[in-house]
Amino acid sequence: MNMNNSLLIDQINVSLSKAYEFVLNGNKSSALDLIKRIIKYLPKLDNLSKLDILFKIIVFISEVGELEFYEKFLADKIRAIERIANKDVTSLRYLARIKAEVAKFYAKKGKYPNKILDEALEIYEKLARREEYIIDLLSFLTVIYAEINKQFGFYGKAEKAIKKFINKTGILTINQLDRTIAPYASELLIALAEIENLMNNKKEAVNYLIHAINIYLSISYFIEATNIAMITADLISNITSIEKAIEFLQEFRNKISDGNLINVVNTKIRELRAKSLKL
Repeated sequence: MNMNNSLLIDQINVSLSKAYEFVLNGNKSSALDLIKRIIKYLPKLDNLSKLDILFKIIVFISEVGELEFYEKFLADKIRAIERIANKDVTSLRYLARIKAEVAKFYAKKGKYPNKILDEALEIYEKLARREEYIIDLLSFLTVIYAEINKQFGFYGKAEKAIKKFINKTGILTINQLDRTIAPYASELLIALAEIENLMNNKKEAVNYLIHAINIYLSISYFIEATNIAMITADLISNITSIEKAIEFLQEFRNKISDGNLINVVNTKIRELRAKSLKL
């Protein structure tokens, strides 16, 4: 990066901070005028810097809720840089983050971002061909793709994408996942369980939750495992019986050693037994 480029980036970042100040002071129109001026300087930046600034601008526009501004002033800028972004991994990650942020923005405004959501997924899948970027895909599927599709009732679409990743990687059959990836894998399985539950596939939901619990236990995430075990017990009691739920919790209790967590499990067992007596 040359000196002029570096100085321009510093000036742009200062201007972005100023735009936030304008918004905090209730002067959104001045903030948007400043953003328009910043956009005019984008062609002077190198590609990575351009993507970085575009991402920051989109986050800003999303936070102030200006979808029309995005469509009028930013959408074409993103389309123009896509061909360049496909040339290296760092640029591709920026582009994926930008598309994910735009998808969130549309969803927040009550509009389903079908095309851009699928484009983001495609980029994250491309990145995930390299092991170091699998977490990027896991996070996107869990936090953005699943949540947006749940919001608009497209449960089957989210289920299909998550199962495609699970089947491709075989994470359900791996005895010991990498400790870095494991928590993200558990969160993805929990997201899938929520979708299955919404689709009234209760038994599948329980199975995915149990897989998530076992992954948490394998990396000693006992608090997280216990929290999900409580949810799983309620689901089991609803679809089979309270006794089966109690049996599940008793088996789970044998896998943890923390006294406080054991007390949490015991309290839940007592609650279920009390509920059983009332039936």
